[in-house]
Amino acid sequence: MSRTPLGLEHLLFIGTGAPSIMELPMVLSHLRATYEVELAVCLTDSASRLVAPAAVAAVTARPVVPSQWAVAPEAGPLHVTWAKWADLVVVWPATLSFLARCAAGITNDVASAIAISTEAPVLVAPSISGTAVRRGPYRRVAATLAEDGFHFAGPVRGLAVSDLSESDGGCVPPLALIEHIQRMAAGEAGTR
Repeated sequence: MSRTPLGLEHLLFIGTGAPSIMELPMVLSHLRATYEVELAVCLTDSASRLVAPAAVAAVTARPVVPSQWAVAPEAGPLHVTWAKWADLVVVWPATLSFLARCAAGITNDVASAIAISTEAPVLVAPSISGTAVRRGPYRRVAATLAEDGFHFAGPVRGLAVSDLSESDGGCVPPLALIEHIQRMAAGEAGTR
């Protein structure tokens, strides 16, 4: 099967603990089957409770990047290695907690350290409550991250998992995310 060049070689996903993470293996499968791109994934601890790291590793053909630093000092700066490796970092889905840590420069895990240490563009796809979208904390976090050069895909109107009501804090669906990635790879700034 012939694959199409994407315009970048290394695509690193960071997955956080929002329900959309369960669709990550399908997104990765599509990208790997369609494009000439190497994929890597770092899952936060909460994401690892919602999607099996073994499933992600099977789809990407590489182990999931550990979410915590190794105890052995000779392991080196894991976040720096992956921050340099990536041509594009995609945080999908991105919880408010993760976004707030990045905006404040709090790197208490490998995933947040990669997101704020990379020189590659970072595309975040928020997945938060509809109420939180309208409140000050999210608006301040989003403004800070945008000022720091982060790009946004969403949030979009969708169904809240908690009660299946309409919400303004939905994560962009997989096909829309892939379109954002294509635009970022083509050098088109993917912001709101």
